[in-house]
Amino acid sequence: MASGFLGKSVPTSNTWTLLYTVPATKVASISINAVYTGAASTGTYLDIAASTSNTAAGAGIVASEYLDWGINLINTGSDYERTGLVIDATNAPYLWVRSSQGNTSFQVYGYEE
Repeated sequence: MASGFLGKSVPTSNTWTLLYTVPATKVASISINAVYTGAASTGTYLDIAASTSNTAAGAGIVASEYLDWGINLINTGSDYERTGLVIDATNAPYLWVRSSQGNTSFQVYGYEE
């Protein structure tokens, strides 16, 4: 059973990035953290989705798979955390993230069973 940090990424701006995939036959209890490290005056918007699609650059993500959309981080060091997510290998195994700015760090942590 894996536990602790399960994935991390600093995606290119406005590009869906696969942050984590639940292993076959597993269920993951996870939290997602995002922190904006760019210029204070710019800010960023985040989107997070749990999807059945693993198509390159998140092309297969549909609106019903969004967990969060348009979360605004307005200052350097602003962060966002989504906790208590349970995702499984059958229904939505791919966790995707994107940010309007390329200087947002995402981490997913938790455990698989």
